[in-house]
Amino acid sequence: MVYCSQPNRLEGAALRLTTGLLFMGAAALAQEHEIRPGLKDASVLWARPALKLAEEITISGPAPGKLETRRIAKGGRFTLQGWQATDKLDRLTIELRKGFGPAEPGAIEIQMTGVDFDAQAIGPKMHFFTFHGAASGDDFAEQGKAPFFTLRAGQYKDKAGQRGIKVLWRGGGTRDEKAPFGVRAKWDPSATLHYRAEWTATELCVFLDGVRIFGPAEFHQRPAAAPLKHAFLSTDGIEREKWWGMTGPVYQRIRVFR
Repeated sequence: MVYCSQPNRLEGAALRLTTGLLFMGAAALAQEHEIRPGLKDASVLWARPALKLAEEITISGPAPGKLETRRIAKGGRFTLQGWQATDKLDRLTIELRKGFGPAEPGAIEIQMTGVDFDAQAIGPKMHFFTFHGAASGDDFAEQGKAPFFTLRAGQYKDKAGQRGIKVLWRGGGTRDEKAPFGVRAKWDPSATLHYRAEWTATELCVFLDGVRIFGPAEFHQRPAAAPLKHAFLSTDGIEREKWWGMTGPVYQRIRVFR
């Protein structure tokens, strides 16, 4: 197992950039793109499960992709780079070959580009990635016991007024939500982002570009009848469509680890 505390990949560079206008400019640029996790206690260690890549889904079109995956697109468009949400109600649903059982550790990672939360997260609750035990994606499916987690943008800012995300989750017992996490001073639409959710039998963490931004949080009591299997890109699967997706992001790849 690998024990994970909160790293800061820019710390060493920031310490070296102390003199000269050129160095000051570089330091300011680095600070703009630095991830500020918002963890209540960044020193908390978490035993990361030993996982291997089990499934990789490249999301590009116009073909639906590999036969072992099931994809349902509602709106949006497939490009050579991936699937792009072009309307707030667009959705791409992907069913994994195999779900994750109640005590099974795992991870799922989504690769995205074209993301600018400041310009795109115009509504109060805008989902962009959900992994669910219910095919409907409904938080209240299976008598409110289906496990899930959702990454959501919207009106979530830190004390400095800089935008981050909200994490919603339920392992099978109590549903909870926390914000903001993964705060950046500036979101660069040309950048490639990697959001990764990782869990054990009892806990859940979320990473952005290798930096832990959320967790560990309780993620236990997951029912065997609703294995984690259904990925929703942009909006989730709720037909009531109370929560929009962001217009513009391009979803490129999903990687599943077991």
